[in-house]
Amino acid sequence: MREIADGKHITCRVIDTDQYRRLVAQCFESGRDIGLAIVAAGLAETLFRYLPRQHGMNLGEYVETEQRAKAANAGMWSAEILKPSE
Repeated sequence: MREIADGKHITCRVIDTDQYRRLVAQCFESGRDIGLAIVAAGLAETLFRYLPRQHGMNLGEYVETEQRAKAANAGMWSAEILKPSE
């Protein structure tokens, strides 16, 4: 699937359809994983429990990126918070 956002071409690989019939996708802009960039900025946490078994994503990279964001006190990790998943 190809879309344009803010004048940039976004390519998404649909991974699943959730229980509400919404598409779950991994999206890229110029080869950069947008979800991974959001995790790196400390604006999201990794939630893998909703992924189907055959998703094809490199989860280790997401976990390492989240750990680096926490260590750097990036974004939401700069304050004591209740995790979004809680």
